[in-house]
Amino acid sequence: MFTLAGVDVYLQTDQIPDVPKEHGPLKLVMMMNRGMRVWPGEPPQMHFLDLTRLRYEGEGVTTEDIESLLAELSKKGFTWAKAQKLFTEDGEKKYSQPY
Repeated sequence: MFTLAGVDVYLQTDQIPDVPKEHGPLKLVMMMNRGMRVWPGEPPQMHFLDLTRLRYEGEGVTTEDIESLLAELSKKGFTWAKAQKLFTEDGEKKYSQPY
């Protein structure tokens, strides 16, 4: 059985955005740009493209939690281009993992 485990949110920004680190059960675990992890930790020296991916994960996540997060990001002035739900099956992550 598939279980909702989080969301990847793609923001239109060419820098590391100051976004909520937590929202309900969702916790920000990483940011990526051009496939490179830029947060947490020191970002690599690179030219950022205008689409940064935020990965939020959590326990007991609902669709309403994700919709609330997207509304909060919009309220803070961010433009999100896409949101992709993340699922597990029998505890195994069914979405890509960073290198």
